[in-house]
Amino acid sequence: MPHLQFTQVETRLASERHLKYQGTAKVGLDEITFHPTSTTKVDEAKLDRLRRIFRKEGCRRLDVRNHATAVVSKTHLDKTLGDAHVSASALLTNPPSSFPTLRFGVGQLQCLHGQHRIRIGRELLPPGDRWWSVDIYLEDISDELRTSLLEDEHNARFRKRWLSRLSANKEKQLKALLAHDEFRDAFDELLAVPGLWGGLRIGSLGKLIAAKYDEEIVSYLNFIREFWFSIVDGVPAALMRINQRTVEKLQLHAPGVSQEDSRTVQGLVLSGQIFSGFSAPEREAIWGKLRSFDRLVPSLYTFFEDLKYFTACAECIQRLLVTNKNHPTVYTTMGHMFQSTDLDGDQCLVQVSESRFRRVTGTWDERLDLSYRVLWLFAMRHYPQMAKDTRRDGLLAKAPSEKADEAVIYEMAALARKLGFRSTQISRLLSRSPDRQIAHAALLKARKPERYWYDPERLERLIDRISACFSEAIAGEMAPAPELIADPVLLSSSQCGLPQRRVHQQDLPFLFLDRLDVNAGWGGEQISSLFVRRCVYLAFFGASPGRLGQSQEFIPEAASPLFNAIDSHIDEQGPEAAELGQLQRDAIDRAAEIKQLHKNAEITATEQQRLARELEFAQEATRMGAVERERLQEEAESMSKKQAATIEQLQAQLKEQAVAYERLKDITERQEQQQEDSQSAATAGQKRIQEMERQLQEETIRATEQHNLWQQAKAGVSKRDLEIKNLKDQLEGEKTAHALS
Repeated sequence: MPHLQFTQVETRLASERHLKYQGTAKVGLDEITFHPTSTTKVDEAKLDRLRRIFRKEGCRRLDVRNHATAVVSKTHLDKTLGDAHVSASALLTNPPSSFPTLRFGVGQLQCLHGQHRIRIGRELLPPGDRWWSVDIYLEDISDELRTSLLEDEHNARFRKRWLSRLSANKEKQLKALLAHDEFRDAFDELLAVPGLWGGLRIGSLGKLIAAKYDEEIVSYLNFIREFWFSIVDGVPAALMRINQRTVEKLQLHAPGVSQEDSRTVQGLVLSGQIFSGFSAPEREAIWGKLRSFDRLVPSLYTFFEDLKYFTACAECIQRLLVTNKNHPTVYTTMGHMFQSTDLDGDQCLVQVSESRFRRVTGTWDERLDLSYRVLWLFAMRHYPQMAKDTRRDGLLAKAPSEKADEAVIYEMAALARKLGFRSTQISRLLSRSPDRQIAHAALLKARKPERYWYDPERLERLIDRISACFSEAIAGEMAPAPELIADPVLLSSSQCGLPQRRVHQQDLPFLFLDRLDVNAGWGGEQISSLFVRRCVYLAFFGASPGRLGQSQEFIPEAASPLFNAIDSHIDEQGPEAAELGQLQRDAIDRAAEIKQLHKNAEITATEQQRLARELEFAQEATRMGAVERERLQEEAESMSKKQAATIEQLQAQLKEQAVAYERLKDITERQEQQQEDSQSAATAGQKRIQEMERQLQEETIRATEQHNLWQQAKAGVSKRDLEIKNLKDQLEGEKTAHALS
């Protein structure tokens, strides 16, 4: 299945919703009006249903599912906040118990939906208590967001859209989680930290619902919440700024324990590579809290990884009990099974090694808690013995995949009985004592069944006597791995989930309550594998009740629980002394035979293990080959799909380029034609200019000639005028002379 992704529209709406949402307040019902876009149709059936619910359960106005959604102008909101002496940040971050009461003018606050709830509230609430919780948005929201808020009453539409993208199995698991109040509430608490949700694995939710260890699951989820809330003092606005990169970079580091992690985390925080949405002083404050954190940083990713390990251990514990309707979880069932032990009334046993216990005083609840933890730690130590044997140190210590080791199960049942737990399942397991099975097999092996037989009444007593010989074995202490303390966890994959078998064998001698309860002494350059186990244990179970620090008496055990007789049938009076002595001598004589049988069985078991290992290696090689072929096939198919998609894209690009080329060619041709036309027009114009210039020159010449002719004519006229004047003067002179004469 592909990973779920927001569409662009959903991302844009989510961003706008985050920006425009101003907070939640209590508003008087008389001050609430409805937006013109909201439906005015009243559903009488819905009113009747709400009326019945509210009368039976109360209006539950602070429940987010019952909030109304409204819009208001920023001007009106600022004025109302000022009148109420409430800051904008307080309106956005107050918890439901501290929602402020705001008073708006009529028509200022307009609800987008919730009219049925408001109507019933006006009907049922007393006059002095008529208010409702309203989620307030600024009125300048987009039409898309307004439509979304109208249609999406408390994410109902988006929930359906998301569910439609899940497989049928994942949808079923998610719905089962939503129906589980404790788990749903615990996960809801983590919604305040957006960066955590990259580690969610919907496909693993079915394990949570079916496992029946609710208390431990909730403990881990609460631990995640407490850590991330603590580093920013629980401020909601700050929690929203913790992104996925920050969580992924910080998870599985222990800055308060490992010097190497301390240097790494300090550099990441102070440089702004993580917590990038915070200022430098804020990052300084965050680093101050991280440097004192003495556990591995948890996340939803570590939770689902550690759930694999916890489930493997839980499968062992579940052999001891059966849950029911009255006691639905492992813890409540074990509490019902817990009874008094042979110790004083206020004491219980705490296992400190495979063969040693000590007394601890406490209340009933404390004794139950300690005994419960002791049994879980037994499962944490011995669960891999239910898996197939292998010589590969790199393999994980997984949960059972073959027939379980009956001796280990018997020891666990015997330990549960010793701690004070009683159940039909425990009694049934103890009735299948491996010692008694070996003793019975030895008696049948010693005498051929076709020639000898045992009296049924005495057979049980004979088995008891041989089993009593086994109980003489002295339990030895498992030697701690000398390199454990200095052996750091080098691979991040070893810091959560199932540990490697080699690492588990190193840690096994130390997986006891008094070891894991110690707070000091874990620091160093790097963290140890035992520190990782301690962090996982504390995440699921929390700290011990606090009485382990008291000095208590150690109780040495003669043998491991496997060799302790439970509900023995031995008659202390027994038969006559001679018969008893003979039986004891016979038992001693058979001890060597039994020892030889054990040795032969060990040789046979070793050979079977060798063959099993060879078969396992062959099967593993075949499986790995199949996996590799499948991976290569998937890669080839994926590559083919990618290449096909790339080819399609290239073809589309080529088509687009061809179309663009044709368009460019047409444009170029038109430009060339226009250029040619322009050149032709320019040439013709130039010719016309030249012709006009020539004509102008000719006209100029003609004008010049005409001017010259005119000048000449003018000069001729002037000359004639002068001659005429002279003639006139001469004539006048002659007239004068004639007159005088």
